[in-house]
Amino acid sequence: MVRYGDPDKAEEWAFLKKYSAYHNLDPAKAKDYPPLLMTTSTRDDRVHPYHARGFVKRLQDLGAPQVLYYENVEGGHGGAADAKQQAFMATLFLDFLDQTVAKGGQLKK
Repeated sequence: MVRYGDPDKAEEWAFLKKYSAYHNLDPAKAKDYPPLLMTTSTRDDRVHPYHARGFVKRLQDLGAPQVLYYENVEGGHGGAADAKQQAFMATLFLDFLDQTVAKGGQLKK
């Protein structure tokens, strides 16, 4: 809160809310959102995985069509605990990009 602001203070919350992806989701546009791959780590000591889980759940509830989620049960804030997990995460990202950006924006069915 020292660095970014206190959401319990109305003036600071008004500023913070502008930058919150979660709070700026538009229900009217959710069906048009591009594919998303959200990743997190169960053991992230800086950002609790609930933030990723809650964001994905809200997108799904709004009807966003292509939301993928991966949670590594190890690792930390970087998402991977060792080189093998780093390689897996890199492959996951590259495969997602190949299936979306390289294929015109739609995941394979």
